[in-house]
Amino acid sequence: MYKFTYRKINFYGCFIEKKSSNFRFKLLCILSLFFSCFGTAASSSVDENRGLVFHKEGDELLDLMRYDEAIESFNAALEIPGFQGALRAETFNSLGLAWEELERHAEAIEAYDQALDIPEHQGANRAVTLHNKGVCFGNLGCYDTAIEFYDQALDIPEFTGEYRVFTLRSKAWCLIDLERCEDVISVYDQIINIQDYQGIDRLKAL
Repeated sequence: MYKFTYRKINFYGCFIEKKSSNFRFKLLCILSLFFSCFGTAASSSVDENRGLVFHKEGDELLDLMRYDEAIESFNAALEIPGFQGALRAETFNSLGLAWEELERHAEAIEAYDQALDIPEHQGANRAVTLHNKGVCFGNLGCYDTAIEFYDQALDIPEFTGEYRVFTLRSKAWCLIDLERCEDVISVYDQIINIQDYQGIDRLKAL
């Protein structure tokens, strides 16, 4: 059986470069202190920045494979009342990743559902969560259900490039296990026709 892989959300550019992560962590702490000086009028900004600090901490713990600690950090962010909207949805997505790494599939699916229930969770980020939910079902051997979520992700126009390729490949793996050979070929044709999918990775699909 294939091991399906999750995808992280590009969290507004905050957590992309590991070499600058400590600087960003300190910056978020400074911002939280700065906003706190303005009293209750800036409480939502304080909450948002505190939530970002906890999310970032959880994200780094996730990279270190310290999944239980990552879950604690993500939950700390989610307990902050003013940490809402798209940022909250992305934290639920990361929480789902941590649960999935622990093979706690039910908890992962619940986290993804909570992310998907947030109206602001749209576009490519929503597609990533749909992909991740498909991953859970793929790892459970529920291939038809996994394909449903992969297709929902692929229906989102903003879901392009590398992430789209990952989802198509995951869909193909499900189809292989279902012995739907013609559909597998169709999916790999879609991968090959993606214009920004070039180089070695493209050769793997040929």
